[in-house]
Amino acid sequence: MSSFNVDVVVVGSGAGGSTVAGRLGQAGKRVMVVEAGPVRFGTPGLHARNLDVSEAGMLEYAKVVMNEWVFPCSSSTPVEGLPGFLVSHGVGGSFSLWCSNAPSPDVSELPKWMDPAQWAQYFAEAARVMHVDPDIAKGGVRAERILAATRAAVTGLPAGREVQPMPIAARRVDGKLKYTSSDDLLAQATDGVLPQVLADHVVRQVLHVNGRASGVVAFPRQGGDPVVIHADTVVIASGTLAAAQLIHASGIDAGPALGRNLLDHPILSTRVVLRPEILEDVPAHDPIFSIWVPHSADHPWQTEVFRFPQTPAAGTRDEDGADITTFVAMDENPDNRISFDSETKDAFGLPQVRVHLQHSLADTQRISEALAEHYRVSAAVGDITRGANFMMYGVGGSAHLMGSCRMGPENDGTSVVDRYGQLWNMDNVFVAGNAVLGSSNSSNPTFTLVAAALRTADRILDLTQAL
Repeated sequence: MSSFNVDVVVVGSGAGGSTVAGRLGQAGKRVMVVEAGPVRFGTPGLHARNLDVSEAGMLEYAKVVMNEWVFPCSSSTPVEGLPGFLVSHGVGGSFSLWCSNAPSPDVSELPKWMDPAQWAQYFAEAARVMHVDPDIAKGGVRAERILAATRAAVTGLPAGREVQPMPIAARRVDGKLKYTSSDDLLAQATDGVLPQVLADHVVRQVLHVNGRASGVVAFPRQGGDPVVIHADTVVIASGTLAAAQLIHASGIDAGPALGRNLLDHPILSTRVVLRPEILEDVPAHDPIFSIWVPHSADHPWQTEVFRFPQTPAAGTRDEDGADITTFVAMDENPDNRISFDSETKDAFGLPQVRVHLQHSLADTQRISEALAEHYRVSAAVGDITRGANFMMYGVGGSAHLMGSCRMGPENDGTSVVDRYGQLWNMDNVFVAGNAVLGSSNSSNPTFTLVAAALRTADRILDLTQAL
């Protein structure tokens, strides 16, 4: 049995894990990131879209995405109760495949106990480290025409949350777009100690005694002797399902909220051919477009018009199409939950799970109201006379599953971690990623989870420096 000794071990290399690892490495901490999948795309954590950022490269990107999305543990069947839920096992996780839309949350999407002013610096820092730019597509012919059409279709939104260009996590490097992923967040540590990445290893146990962890045990994905990683701090950032599984498998007392309060985004999606007046005289190298109808208190859903990595409608050029996607907020409900079967193991050696996640009557009403806007936007930008490919994703299909390790202000049984992501009953175990986001919302959660993960990393630094 081999072993490593580090300051911090991070389980998972997606947005949450790479944020914490890079931030701590920047401060000089020795960090090891453990990932269940392999290094992909030539560079640890590189975004698949960066393989070819041209418009023609969208089709290849789509092929990669469809190949990399799998059921958890690369199973041939979905998790019971989550027919639409897919993950990606590889360095960078799903963050290496995401669509790069990075909307800022409305105050109504944040926990009621949270003082937004306390988080303002972390949202600003998240925008910086993710290279979020609302103007990256500025000047595009299609973008400006789609923006105008969408503004005409959706009115009456509050100031600051009107229809606008979507902030996109991308920047120009040597004249080409580079989409942000885990490689960028790990690179926070360039002037410090770069995190080590242990790929193709599954963490099955957090070692702990008397409320304090001493490391983790990881098993090679292809078989072989386990690896023990001794660490002063453990960060679990392996996704909403897997984070809860690991905590349960390790026998950690996380209280009654573990696995409860699951949230998803019911998602409506329509593929259209853009209207002739939008496509007229579009230049050959027209920039990308992504238009955003934001969430607000009286508008608890968001709609996006952009290019999704999927096969275009038959008979059209790929660049003539657009996807209208609406994410709808769900009610918070502790009965939407994960159940653990400790006697049965999944392919990763963790407790088998099943999920109960249903829409409430209020959710159904909200979805129906969002659907009306969804159609108006589709008709405003799309040539509906040619038809449209509409679908509603299965439960879990948004790839935004959240809440299994819900964050809260006090240890009252309704949350798993405190406001910094630390497990209530553990001195040195933290959770990062979608798992901690437990308030009703509809904005893509990546930007918010990165802000939360930066705050978690700073909390770890404060605690370790105080020792």
